[in-house]
Amino acid sequence: MSMRSDILKKIRKQTAKDGKAEVLRVKEVATRLEKRPRGIVPALPNVKMVIINKFIEEAEKADAIITSCDRANLASDIIEILQDNDLPNSICMGNDPRLKKLKQELTKDIKINIGTSDGDDLVCLTQADIGISESGTLGILSGPASPTTNNFLPKHHIVILNKKDIVRHYEDLWDNVRIDYGDGEMPRTVNLITGPSRSGDIEQTLILGAHGPTKLHIILL
Repeated sequence: MSMRSDILKKIRKQTAKDGKAEVLRVKEVATRLEKRPRGIVPALPNVKMVIINKFIEEAEKADAIITSCDRANLASDIIEILQDNDLPNSICMGNDPRLKKLKQELTKDIKINIGTSDGDDLVCLTQADIGISESGTLGILSGPASPTTNNFLPKHHIVILNKKDIVRHYEDLWDNVRIDYGDGEMPRTVNLITGPSRSGDIEQTLILGAHGPTKLHIILL
């Protein structure tokens, strides 16, 4: 028995009112985990262009900057973002195999720092795993090749999102995670990012970049 199982067993023992109630509770939890009932979700047609356009609309409401391009022009679009925002020719990115070809293309013109940002990088580049249409949210799963730090330390966060990876609802994200990782497994962190960092704590005045990037650039492929 693992330490985790031992701790949970002790908790169940302390919280159980009686044996019969505990059996019913365990059965109810097991049934819910097996059937995975969904809550109420916003109505959204299951039409790809509608889903993509809704994502763009909601992301722009949250102050994200959206551009679209084809794969052949991706490197030049990223360089253009750097130039338009007077940023240095330097980007930090994880060692994501999905970005291997792009890294080779970018190194011709800019400096690439591979790994986890130390906080001094003004720009980080990330590949999103999923986009959620109902709120314009990016889903980025953490891992050795996709450090969570890179999503929150830079002033400018450039995120690449494939249009085919945009889904309607949050529940669809969890379905995809279960497919990719298997039942009972999960990446260490599932980062849900909607627009640049913001805070309204002080005098209810909205400030962008309070706890993270001041600008979020999303490139749709």
